[in-house]
Amino acid sequence: MMLNSLINALNKHNIKFFMIGGSLIGAMRHKGFIPWDDDIDIGMTRSEYERFLREVPTEFTSTNYFIQTDQSEKGYALSYAKFLDLNTHVPVPGDKDANVRQGVFIDVFPFDAQPKSKLAQIVQFYAYQYYDLYTKRLLGYGHATGKKANLMMSIQRILPKKTPALAKQLRAKWMMRYENEVGVNLVNLASPYTYGREIILPNELDLKQVKFENIMVPVSKMFDQVLLRQYGDWRELPEKAKRVSTHINDFNENE
Repeated sequence: MMLNSLINALNKHNIKFFMIGGSLIGAMRHKGFIPWDDDIDIGMTRSEYERFLREVPTEFTSTNYFIQTDQSEKGYALSYAKFLDLNTHVPVPGDKDANVRQGVFIDVFPFDAQPKSKLAQIVQFYAYQYYDLYTKRLLGYGHATGKKANLMMSIQRILPKKTPALAKQLRAKWMMRYENEVGVNLVNLASPYTYGREIILPNELDLKQVKFENIMVPVSKMFDQVLLRQYGDWRELPEKAKRVSTHINDFNENE
């Protein structure tokens, strides 16, 4: 199991992580995968995430696994890492035309310091969104739609052009801008949810082990509070029409 291989490497380097999003719901409601889910999401504080990027990739040098980041692969536009199985090929909707390796993956998200000021939060979010959209547009990822995205793209065309490398660098600076602030909430800026829904409060970083399929994984001891904030009544199953895969529509195993 991919997750078990990744956990073993993280434990070897004493890197702390926690289940998030649908994977956290799966752990707490289904004791494993949500039956219609197709990926695994884990989170880390920024400091643990940076150690993860420095120390763990060499653990998989001679394997079919690869830690994919915006630095390890020039064509990769996302602001978080993927633990990728190179023996598979999975075209992801929206990203299928990007010049980047794609396969079965585990998403690894950094959680960054969220400023206390509401104004600073707004600035951080839109600065991140601006450079994230810029990077994705330059590298051929699926374009965002809507009035805000169209406005950002219009501004991008007016201002001096940037290379993908510079756009990635500026995006990272805004993500980590408030790292020196103490006692603040942590936010997943790359979250598909609205800003502020996927946050971790300082007292929610106390973890415990729970069963996920046939292995044990760490979750916040205050998982109920985390999930209620993000999803509302997470214990209630969604209507049948919404029980669908959102990432993987086509799967191929490389020979």
